[in-house]
Amino acid sequence: MGQVHVLRGSRKQLMAYLKSHPEIQQLTVIITEDEDKIGTARRTETVLPEGVRVLNGVPLFPDLPNMVPVTVEMVRQLLDEEKVPAD
Repeated sequence: MGQVHVLRGSRKQLMAYLKSHPEIQQLTVIITEDEDKIGTARRTETVLPEGVRVLNGVPLFPDLPNMVPVTVEMVRQLLDEEKVPAD
């Protein structure tokens, strides 16, 4: 089962969290600028359904048996169908 953890806090708080959880070996870090200084680390845990693939920390849509790649031609066709007024 895949899990996504979102951690937020100061550098000191995040370092303390990571030191207390040595089992965490892989990280993806997003550094934001000019963010509110909250003063407390917040952790949000999300449990993903069984079999959900995660790529770079982002859960992916499941593979379906009838999936086909989306092409520019398919998008154009769908846009053209939207433009045709319904009777």
